[in-house]
Amino acid sequence: MDDNAEFLDTAARFLATHSPLRVVGRAATGASAIEQAAFLKPDLVLLDLAMPGIGGMETLARLKRLEDPPRVVIVTLHDGLAYRTAAFRAGADAFVSKDQFAGAIAPLIEELFAQRAPKPSDAGPR
Repeated sequence: MDDNAEFLDTAARFLATHSPLRVVGRAATGASAIEQAAFLKPDLVLLDLAMPGIGGMETLARLKRLEDPPRVVIVTLHDGLAYRTAAFRAGADAFVSKDQFAGAIAPLIEELFAQRAPKPSDAGPR
């Protein structure tokens, strides 16, 4: 979820070639991100802090209030300690600067899902 279409395209292409993930949605505004996440129920949302309308921090907080909320990785140019602290306080699962995206996102996603507790539907037959 990013208001920069070029970054969205680049990130989607990168994830398609470097990850078993499937991109199921894109949004250029916070409101659209929340609406799509509620409908699509993704496991993961990559979210920029600088979003038009509802800002990234508020979008993050609302995403985390959804039923069965997604993991949220903040991907932003605003890579300062204050931004990181605020993002984690608002519920971010991880934080990566855009200039480190290519080298950091795949291992970060792997780590997030390796630590994830299985959902009842993931546990298989009993």
